[in-house]
Amino acid sequence: MKKIGNTQVMGAGKLILQIIIIISLVELLIMTLLDSVFHGLSFIEEALLDSLLLAGLSTPFIYFWIIKPFVVARDKAEDQLSHMAYHDPLTGLPNRRFLTEYLKKSLAACSRHNLRGALLLIDLDNFKQINDNYGHDAGDALLIESAKRLSSIIRAEDIISRFGGDEFLAGIHPLGDTEADARQNATIVAEKFLEALNRPFQYKTITLQAEASIGIHMISGNSTDMDNAINEADKAMYHAKKYRADNGRIAFFDDLD
Repeated sequence: MKKIGNTQVMGAGKLILQIIIIISLVELLIMTLLDSVFHGLSFIEEALLDSLLLAGLSTPFIYFWIIKPFVVARDKAEDQLSHMAYHDPLTGLPNRRFLTEYLKKSLAACSRHNLRGALLLIDLDNFKQINDNYGHDAGDALLIESAKRLSSIIRAEDIISRFGGDEFLAGIHPLGDTEADARQNATIVAEKFLEALNRPFQYKTITLQAEASIGIHMISGNSTDMDNAINEADKAMYHAKKYRADNGRIAFFDDLD
């Protein structure tokens, strides 16, 4: 806090110095004009003219040199802080906070209009292995590339977020008018995710390839509890991870025993 306070004081001091320089230079110019052009004026006339010229000439310089850059820098800093508050710093994806707000709106819309959607929890099964074998930089590269590939699949109205260390959570909504259509479309999206993640990519001299498991919770007009929806998608994902050799890498919570 002390460092931030010192930075603010230094910034304010710089602005004050800039204003003093502008006013001093403009006043010097005005005094030169009064002495060479407007000589012979009374004290009051000279003072009034001096005030008008000082305000008229210094204001544009103060605005374009000080106020406008300050406002632009402030707005940029606020945008950066807002982005940092709602996005993961590594992948640039929305974080849990952003996802929470999205899911609240999606669940409310599904309940209000009897719409259907899905929550897909994607886990990178071999992330720890890549981290252990090739280092954290390779693991970060895998997360960044995975985020790009997952983002390229979803629609503008959907969301993909980084949910945990090696987990991503996708909210897909709407998906269809009937439960069967929504489930089929959710499966198609999940298969696209797996296909995209399964493609190898080059990191330095290493070829990396992600293996993933996906758990799906179907959202309907009866879905109102966000935490429960995430928890059920998580349970389905662990089921897919546990039984992937027998049942593939996708599991619906509704299918669990």
